[in-house]
Amino acid sequence: MSRKIKINYPKILETALKGIRRTVVFMGLGLNAAYNPEFKNYSLTDIAPIQLISDKVDEKTIANFKENFAIWIVGCGFRELIETFSVFLDQVFDASLHIAVSTQSVKPEEPENLYKKFTFKGIKDKLKDLEKYFGIKSSYSDHLISIQQARNCLTHRQGRVERIDCNNGEALIIKWKGIDYIASTKSGETKKFNVPLKEPLYFKEEGFIGIKFVERKSSFKLGTIIKIPPKDLAEICFFILIVSKEIVKYAQDYAIHQKAIKPEVVDNNV
Repeated sequence: MSRKIKINYPKILETALKGIRRTVVFMGLGLNAAYNPEFKNYSLTDIAPIQLISDKVDEKTIANFKENFAIWIVGCGFRELIETFSVFLDQVFDASLHIAVSTQSVKPEEPENLYKKFTFKGIKDKLKDLEKYFGIKSSYSDHLISIQQARNCLTHRQGRVERIDCNNGEALIIKWKGIDYIASTKSGETKKFNVPLKEPLYFKEEGFIGIKFVERKSSFKLGTIIKIPPKDLAEICFFILIVSKEIVKYAQDYAIHQKAIKPEVVDNNV
């Protein structure tokens, strides 16, 4: 006979959301410093005996420091984003295993071994296991895998695309879903815009404003450096938020279907 257990899904989701917030804030701090032409203080300490780099370098060298710093910051941000998302998947898997044991779908001696193996897998295989065992999935697995591939390139190869990174011929393509803001009229006149508006939009007739979830892609050829503008980075972080909520929704559906829990349910409205 199954026993009732309680799983705090909002707390599990918070693991992913915290990683997203940290990524946004830390990349913001780092890239704002990298792109600020007035910020040139690269000295780690003013203690003379442990100075490893001269405190008197020319402007060209400082510009090179900052260009590479921006790439490093994005790499750190992607690592935070992906690694925290991976821990979030671990927690979803662990909670679902508890349900499976409770309903006798999994033998009591199996969960520890299954969970241990799961934690050592990459995003691609974790998503496969979640769907295989519990029907928990994402509509955007390919997008997530491409972001992880970018993370690997940024972390291990300083952002320079090598053949191991390529997922489309001789290029690395990163995919995510972004949002377009659109103003339209009844007759079909359409304009895209960014918010906040910097200038008014003028139409000859009444219309409406809406948003559209659209495919985004960035392609980086073999041998080039991954450089992603701040707007795209913000969209990628928002995309991970959408995916995290989608996965929790599937996890909740699995739990409720098994009739084994008293769920603390996540509001999936963004």
